[in-house]
Amino acid sequence: MKEVFISAKKVNLIGFVLILPITLSMIIPFWAKWGSHTRVSLKMIKALLSIFDNKLLDTLIIFFAPTVLIFIGIVIHELIHGFFMAIFSKNGIKSVKIGMIKKSFALYAHCNEPLLAKNMLIVSLAPFVFLGLIPTVYAFISGSLIACFIGFSMTIGAVGDFIYAYLILRTGLGKMILDHDSEVGFKIIY
Repeated sequence: MKEVFISAKKVNLIGFVLILPITLSMIIPFWAKWGSHTRVSLKMIKALLSIFDNKLLDTLIIFFAPTVLIFIGIVIHELIHGFFMAIFSKNGIKSVKIGMIKKSFALYAHCNEPLLAKNMLIVSLAPFVFLGLIPTVYAFISGSLIACFIGFSMTIGAVGDFIYAYLILRTGLGKMILDHDSEVGFKIIY
């Protein structure tokens, strides 16, 4: 069995380096097309989130709403991984574990049974497609600031999945691989 993985520190470094290019490639074109509409949307979002007659409470809600939205997106992201793992594994949902690393509060989905690499490629990229790509395309078509925020934040959140997909493509789509239980990567099953 050969291990193919990248350290969490490297994943975080790559993610940090990619934030600027991802931001520029998504936000600038969106702002160029929908800038004036965005200003109105921000005022509407602020009005919708101002539900108390207390300025401090309303400010806290406005401040924490994006954080809550990102957290919900992260949970859905891992559930999408788990859903596709269950589809491709022989034992279905019994082979999938969704949990949290207590030390870093990082959510994860893990499949404890080997899968065909091409299926694991789908598993790794599915959350980006559903939570990053589709909302971003919708945002560019509709001008939805919320869809743009979701697409942008979930694309940033998929950097580890992009690295995982790269490792799979580099290894070959015809191999059987077992999701690594503690690193971003997998074990090649011979």
